[in-house]
Amino acid sequence: VLDFYRTFARPDDALLAQFPNDELLFVLRRVRLVDDEPFGIHRSVLPDEIAERIGLEERLRTGGLSLYALFGEHNFTVVSAEDRLRAVNSTAEEAALLGVREGTALMVVRRYSYDEAGRLIEAADARYDGSWYEYHVELVSTRAPTQIREEPKPDEKG
Repeated sequence: VLDFYRTFARPDDALLAQFPNDELLFVLRRVRLVDDEPFGIHRSVLPDEIAERIGLEERLRTGGLSLYALFGEHNFTVVSAEDRLRAVNSTAEEAALLGVREGTALMVVRRYSYDEAGRLIEAADARYDGSWYEYHVELVSTRAPTQIREEPKPDEKG
């Protein structure tokens, strides 16, 4: 965990701006590890009321955190999420945290997660070293396939 704090929404911050202006928010920044190697920097924002109900601050102080597992332990279910991806070059701070050279390409995943009532319960910005991260999307049509019909070719003689 890098840090955590409380704040209110601000229009100059893409994650904070997703929440109502009068809502107190809990912000968490952490480095994610795989086999003790840093592979991502996560910044998560959630309503403070939810952070309190799931005991997030206490869990952060005692160590070991899976935010979605903690949601589940307290009957908060993420039923839908929207991911947006883009690439950026790492800043000096990001490079130092991830153990890469400044300017290394990072994959940014911005996620908005919603509960059963459609309430935004987490907005997250995750930055991954591009060499560690692959994003796979499978598209499946929910409609019956449309038949392809070939148009007759016009007579060459006119």
